[in-house]
Amino acid sequence: MKSLVICNDSSLLNIINLKSFYFKGSLFLVPDRNLKDRLSQKGLKALTGDLTKNYIYKKAKLKDFDIIFILLEDSILISDISKTIYKIEENIPVVALLNREFNPSIIKNYPKIQFIPLLSMFNGLFLDKIKEIVIKKRVERLKSVFNENDKVLIVTQHDPDPDAIASALALRTLLGRNKATAPIGSFGKVTRPENLAMLKLLEIEVEQIDDKVIKEYTKIAMVDVQPPYFGDQLLNVDVVIDHHPRQKNYKAIFREIKSNYGATSTILSEYLFASGIKIPQRLATALLYGIKSDTFFLDREVSHADIKAFSYLYPLANNNLLRRIERPELPVDALKSFGKALQKKTIVNGILFSHLGVVEREDVIPFLSDFCLQVEGIEWSVVSGISDKKIVICIRNSGFTKSAGEVVKEAFGELGSAGGHRSMAKAVIPIKVFEEKFGKSNDFDIRKHIRKYFVKAVKDKAQKFN
Repeated sequence: MKSLVICNDSSLLNIINLKSFYFKGSLFLVPDRNLKDRLSQKGLKALTGDLTKNYIYKKAKLKDFDIIFILLEDSILISDISKTIYKIEENIPVVALLNREFNPSIIKNYPKIQFIPLLSMFNGLFLDKIKEIVIKKRVERLKSVFNENDKVLIVTQHDPDPDAIASALALRTLLGRNKATAPIGSFGKVTRPENLAMLKLLEIEVEQIDDKVIKEYTKIAMVDVQPPYFGDQLLNVDVVIDHHPRQKNYKAIFREIKSNYGATSTILSEYLFASGIKIPQRLATALLYGIKSDTFFLDREVSHADIKAFSYLYPLANNNLLRRIERPELPVDALKSFGKALQKKTIVNGILFSHLGVVEREDVIPFLSDFCLQVEGIEWSVVSGISDKKIVICIRNSGFTKSAGEVVKEAFGELGSAGGHRSMAKAVIPIKVFEEKFGKSNDFDIRKHIRKYFVKAVKDKAQKFN
């Protein structure tokens, strides 16, 4: 959380020093050079100028901050400063930390400002309160993107996973819409058995869309994915909410990218909590499963926010339905494919490669990739297969020192869609594109090229860190 701190009283520096971790990375705006120097001695960054004038806030790049703290005692000065701030950025949360009892008239006259006792910083709930204030403002900004007459489409990635499905359902609930006024759409089909079970048991519909359908909507929101995933198809959208690494070269009115979170479902859960919206059992079950599936039951790439959201959602969810969703049937033919693929596996420098050939169900590829990571001495598992005229490559690793998403993008990004998280990633390459690059290919050729490109990407990545 990036904060701007407005201060003009050097006596407050003692309190700042005691609770300096609250202001780590903050930028201070102060009226004189002496105070700036004292802050610098404490390792804090500061700008000097007239706190009531526009120029200092433009110089500070006000719009880059999540929250503004005002540490002042003069109510007239607080008023003048807040008016200047809101002329530049009307939706930014402003918190006045007062070192004495509140004057009720001050609070009444400035309803947009949150007044909090300065000593509350010593309360363990202070950070939670500040985060709630920031999130509420973010929700207000999100909702301001839409108006009542908008036709809204919520877009997920191809073959959306539980996190994407749950996030889409949560966004629809947050906006106060239903499946008629804000349908969930994907350019692909839901294929994995557990995801199909989730849709069926939780009565969620995901429509398969195309470019013609997109044109029917006035507003486009994306969850658990960013526009570059679709190539040049959707580079101008209205809302993007995602937990994958931030991507560039697209436009959106509202963006919420939190790559330190384990799931996009966590971001939407926080939005719902902060808005005071009662979360029904169906939505709680979806969000819980979204967090659980993307973090391997909180065992991989989790933040404090993921754990908190999970703990809040758990008693609200239907755990019987969760068990039914998580245990999809595996076809007998898949076991035969596994046997053949494992017989032809190749291991290079701790990387296990296996190719399944043509598969009837794409979900067997990530299933085998998860399984292969359990082999002794294996740091990476790279399992590929052909489904719907596309080569699908699923990558897993231990997650300790590797970055699967960056490596798979380096290896296969020029051939198709590629990306993911630190410990799991995926590439999808159209057969047509693959053969334009390498010529007519059989399973042996596909295995060879995948191995060559992936090993090179891992080596290149390792050299950058050495």
